[in-house]
Amino acid sequence: KQKPELVDELNTCLDKLYRTEPYFIESLHNKYYARTASRVLFSDEEQEWIKNHGTLKIGYVRNFLAYCGQDKETGELIGALKTFVDSMSESFEKYNLKVEALPYDSIGDAICALENEEVDAIFPLYKCFDEAEKYNMLLSNVIATSGMTAIIRDDESFDESKPNIVAVTEGFYDIDWFIGDYYRNWKIQEYPSFDACISALKNGEANCVVESTYVYQTLVDYKTVKMVALFNPAEITFAVRRNETDVLNLINRAISLMPTEKFVATLTKYANPH
Repeated sequence: KQKPELVDELNTCLDKLYRTEPYFIESLHNKYYARTASRVLFSDEEQEWIKNHGTLKIGYVRNFLAYCGQDKETGELIGALKTFVDSMSESFEKYNLKVEALPYDSIGDAICALENEEVDAIFPLYKCFDEAEKYNMLLSNVIATSGMTAIIRDDESFDESKPNIVAVTEGFYDIDWFIGDYYRNWKIQEYPSFDACISALKNGEANCVVESTYVYQTLVDYKTVKMVALFNPAEITFAVRRNETDVLNLINRAISLMPTEKFVATLTKYANPH
């Protein structure tokens, strides 16, 4: 009361914080409170969803390690998503909730499956609320953060502040969203596969290919390209239909109960296959 100017200054700082970091309070809650027993107490609506459905279906990209993939011999889920599915299944087993993962060829195919109600959630997406809103989706809490890498020709330099031409695989909207969020002066050119993107890079049609540091090591032949770390990271999330807030709550609860270090350890394991 004796120094009202300090109150005004604090209010100004808080207002700025909420405008620049609207999920600051939520992140503190998740960090310091999330892994408590009370987090497994379901609401009436969540219990009703579990009773009516029994299985929560997650659509994923079948060839997107270290995030997710299929074992070549068994066809079973592997990668970091398996760590999450196993953790969620274990945490919610006594509540009779099963978790099933269904493979798709691309993020675009997974989004279509979500729209058609074939699955209840999809993974992985990079956090971009504007794009999620366009597809009538809600994004989960962040499960992990990934550094992003620009793959360039080994005889070239790279400046991410300039209007670069980036080759992107068709249907992998998460990369489009990441670039649209952070590099709006870049031009996106789509190609039918990751190999086609690398070919476009090598023949000069594009001057970079962007990928997560957890993914590029499983895909790239190092002989004629090199990697440059980008300044901005990507935050990894799940997505659900906008009207499925109960599913979102279940996934967020599972994220909060899973040890983050376990998920990151799986990412690191599959990102370094050699």
